[in-house]
Amino acid sequence: MRAPLVAGLCVVMGIVTGCGGASPAGVPSPSGNATATAAPAASPTTAGTMPGTACPFAASVCDFARQTEARLSRGDVAGIIGDAPGRAVTCTTGVNPGLGADFPLCTGAVAGEVRFGFEVGAFQSEGGMTDRAGLAGGISNWLASIDPARSDRLGSGAVRAFTIGCPDARTTIDCRLGFSLVFSAIHTGGVRDFLMLVFTPDAAGTPKVVGLYTGLASLNMLYLTGGRGAGLRPGEPTSPPVQYMPLGR
Repeated sequence: MRAPLVAGLCVVMGIVTGCGGASPAGVPSPSGNATATAAPAASPTTAGTMPGTACPFAASVCDFARQTEARLSRGDVAGIIGDAPGRAVTCTTGVNPGLGADFPLCTGAVAGEVRFGFEVGAFQSEGGMTDRAGLAGGISNWLASIDPARSDRLGSGAVRAFTIGCPDARTTIDCRLGFSLVFSAIHTGGVRDFLMLVFTPDAAGTPKVVGLYTGLASLNMLYLTGGRGAGLRPGEPTSPPVQYMPLGR
């Protein structure tokens, strides 16, 4: 059972177990050029060097964030998901117990059936798992209600990247395990919400989206303005904390 995604307690990164030595999620090899699907390995960055810089982490990480922002702006959901396979889940039942868990991914499955899916959820609620179509629908639905004509103290209502979150070992901030990108926009009705997309590297070091989380910006300002939160995955408070840093312009 997943614990509720409580703001300030369950800051989500969605790191996949066992990818600790891989290249950065969303970050290419040292000799490569940053692209939407591969970008030069981001080296660990000390927390002391980040404040006041246009890019709080390795430039390749920020390049990937801006590329993802551009794709969201033009509604290129397929480009964001790419060929991401999702995480293997062994379903224990095909009937949703009503507590999030591995649903709706495992709906109708037989016990022991393996399906591949993505973590999704809204903060202050139970998380769950969904398939590729569900992930695409979640991103598309979030984009569909944006009202770019509105504005507030944070700026335009159009979708924009606000922060990048990387694992924080207190002495260094290391993006090589993966990172989360936090975007925000004003939706119909004047409410500012955020969208967090989580990326981790596959075996070849290519960035793949593994999770999507949403919530009200007013209740989760840490993700828009920066700060340190506990937990890399929902319901796993023992996983490394995450440091969110503003993406400069």
